[in-house]
Amino acid sequence: MNKRGLTKRLLGYEIRNATGNVFAIFFGVVFPLFMSILFANVIAGQVPASQQMDVRTSIFLSMMMIIPMATMFIGYAATYSQEIENNIPLRLDLFGIGKRTALTAKLLANLVFLLVSTAIYFAVDLSVIKIYTPSAGAVLLVILVVVLLGALLLVIAHAIANMVKKFSRTYAITMILYFGFMVLCGMMGVQVSAFPPAIKAIAKLLPMTYMGTDSDFLTLWKGGSYDPTNFILSFVFLAAVAAVLFLISVWMNRRKK
Repeated sequence: MNKRGLTKRLLGYEIRNATGNVFAIFFGVVFPLFMSILFANVIAGQVPASQQMDVRTSIFLSMMMIIPMATMFIGYAATYSQEIENNIPLRLDLFGIGKRTALTAKLLANLVFLLVSTAIYFAVDLSVIKIYTPSAGAVLLVILVVVLLGALLLVIAHAIANMVKKFSRTYAITMILYFGFMVLCGMMGVQVSAFPPAIKAIAKLLPMTYMGTDSDFLTLWKGGSYDPTNFILSFVFLAAVAAVLFLISVWMNRRKK
C-alpha cells in the first residue's frame, strides 16, 4: 500500500488531539501563568526595590519553560500513550499513514499548540507583571529556545510512550520527570546556586536551568552580552538523550515484531 504524505486533515486531527488534552491545557497554560504571577508578586516583594525588576523578569523567563515541558512532554506523552493502548498508530498505518508522517504531523500540531500557549503567556504576564522590555532579537531567541526545547521533549516523550506502552506508566514517568526538572532547574523556589555541587552539575545539563532566576540570560534580555556556550551544550546533551531514547524505542518495537 502506498503511504500517504502529510495532509491538512491529518494535521487538523493532531491539533484537535493536542488541544483536547485537559492535562496539557492546565499544566501548559494555566499553571505557568499562576506560578509566574504568584512568584513575581511574592518573591519580588521580599527584595529591595532596585532589584525587583530583575527578579520579576527572571521569574517570567523561568516559568515560561514550564510551557514546553507541559504541552510537549507530559501532555503529548499522555495523548500518545493512550493512542498506543488503543492501537491508533497501527490503524493509521493500515490506512497508509506511516509512522514518520504521523510523527511529523504530531510535532507540527504540538508546535502550533506550544506557540499559541506561549503567546497567551506573553500577553497575560506582560499585562500584569512589570518586567524589562526586551529587544526584538531577545524575544525571537526566547521563542526559538521554547520551540527547540519543546521539539526535543516531544521526541523524548514519544520514545518513553513507545517503550512503556501503557498510559498509566507513561504518565507516571513523565510527571516524575516534569516535577524533577522543575526542582532541578530552580522553578520551585530553590535556586540552582543553592544546590550541592553534584546536583548543580546535573542541573546544568538541562537547558531550562539557563533560563532560571539565577542564570545570566537576564543580561541578554536586557540587551547586554551573553556567553551561550554552556546553554548550547545543554541543548546538545538533551538532543543526544532524545536521539538515544528514540533509537532504543525503535529497536525495542522492531524486536517485538
